[in-house]
Amino acid sequence: MIDKTTIPSYWEKQVANKIERIHELQAKGGKSCVSVGMITDFHFRENTKISPALMRRITEECAIPYFFNAGDVISGCGICESSFIKNEIDSVRQLFADIERKCLMAEGNHDRAYSTFEPPAYYAQNLTYKDFYERYFRFQMQYDDRVFGKNGTYFYADAKQQKTRFIVLDSQDTPSDETLPDGKIKYNSMLHFGFLQDQLEWFANVALSVPDKDWNVVVCSHATPS
Repeated sequence: MIDKTTIPSYWEKQVANKIERIHELQAKGGKSCVSVGMITDFHFRENTKISPALMRRITEECAIPYFFNAGDVISGCGICESSFIKNEIDSVRQLFADIERKCLMAEGNHDRAYSTFEPPAYYAQNLTYKDFYERYFRFQMQYDDRVFGKNGTYFYADAKQQKTRFIVLDSQDTPSDETLPDGKIKYNSMLHFGFLQDQLEWFANVALSVPDKDWNVVVCSHATPS
């Protein structure tokens, strides 16, 4: 059985080398230099689940204020109950619980998608925004360094000492939870990629309104704008 709290010994030399390299680059950049970690497509059941220990080690040893978790944390089962993906989101949160203050979560296209229909109607349903927010984003509201947009799925956090703003956008931004007469979701977050007007206006007028011209901005979303 894999120990999820430690990094495997056969990774140790590589991890130590990378940590030293980060130190070198940060020292070269001086006081104003800032680093950020990133993981993506965790896909719970297929993952060896070492990422939490790895991210904990690197962010602590290198004094990195945040890391992005860029979405697709669930396994991505095409046919399952909504409770299945809720439980997986909860399980992922538990894995990262001791470093969740540093975790900036973005929605992935798999993270709301499920289906109780028969194949081939995979991913034909979505968690409602309220249910998804409750599991995926509410915990981040505990931390006062985060400023959220209208529906709570896009936000930013500031590393004030390094004058850097880290922005998380929602590339699965859909108009509503409306379902079709057959019970399938009308705007499917699995298949619809984009940023609605409210989010774009928040990004332009709020998130990019940094305190002064010396600030830098780092933007993360699960899918990039086309």
